[in-house]
Amino acid sequence: MTREKRMEELSRAYVHAVAARANCACEHTSVDIDSVDLTIKAAGLAEPACLRSPAVEIQLKATATSGHPAESLALRIPRKNYDDLRVETAIPRLLVVLHLPEQENEWVELTHEHMISRRCAYWASLLGVAEIETDQDRVTVHIPTGQRFTPDSLTDIMRRASRKERL
Repeated sequence: MTREKRMEELSRAYVHAVAARANCACEHTSVDIDSVDLTIKAAGLAEPACLRSPAVEIQLKATATSGHPAESLALRIPRKNYDDLRVETAIPRLLVVLHLPEQENEWVELTHEHMISRRCAYWASLLGVAEIETDQDRVTVHIPTGQRFTPDSLTDIMRRASRKERL
């Protein structure tokens, strides 16, 4: 398995762990033709004047760098993903990026006492961002480091999705 594939699998595991902690379920997309790797569903979440059981679609990415980003994490993504994530869809879409240490042996630590995954993931909605006028095949996006993908942030995302609020 390549380094990139291992990073992708860790990003899936991270999102699954966050979703489980937030009382949500993940469904994998069997064929990613629309820039959606998985869907997160909040079964039964129902508040007054809200949609029941909201969902969000996720495009997963991972990066491994030294140090921590200050205000945003810069990542180059395929142009197709950028274009698919910036248009309005029936189910809101997010880009979730797992930020790993540069050294692979630091990514995960397992003992009898704990399982530690180093660093965290950040999320961003690209809905409504500008179309890129060049013919580049990759686009740099900046994910705010204030938008960590955590059980609390996912719960808030799902509440906002149930109210049809922009994410």
